[in-house]
Amino acid sequence: MRTFKYVLKRIGLMLMVFMVIMTICFVLVKLLPVADGEGLLGIQAEIERARREALGYNKPILVQYGIYLKNIFTKWDWGTSWQIEYMKGVGEVISSKLAPTVLLNIYSILFSVPVGIALGILAAIKKNKWQDQVINIFIILLISVPSIVLSLMLQYVFCFKLGWFPITVSTSNNY
Repeated sequence: MRTFKYVLKRIGLMLMVFMVIMTICFVLVKLLPVADGEGLLGIQAEIERARREALGYNKPILVQYGIYLKNIFTKWDWGTSWQIEYMKGVGEVISSKLAPTVLLNIYSILFSVPVGIALGILAAIKKNKWQDQVINIFIILLISVPSIVLSLMLQYVFCFKLGWFPITVSTSNNY
């Protein structure tokens, strides 16, 4: 019974954190500067104004947030993309980018797990020796460097300099 209560408590806290993150994201997006079709002329400006009115952008912020939550929970509609694929549903955009992301994660797991186990075994065998210290420093450096910087460095070395891998594995015609 205690486990059931614990699980329910954790699920409740997860939902609360989810709502807080959704609210923060909504507010941050609303704080972004948006051009209201000022540079557009004629029919394009009218289309832009009509689209914004249809999406409820002329309503107060709390009403917009209510519409946003209602669309998510009733229609599973996360909105439309304006930058990546213009006026395409966010769910469609995410699902189209999901396969390369999953593939990249699988490759990174297939590489990092054996290397991590091997380095861990080597560090355990050479405990308190210089090899152990070098492995510890190397691991701390890898953990400390942001993943985007590390990925760019690895791309530069293995794809550009050594030519072992192609620079682009999967492309999309949407960019």
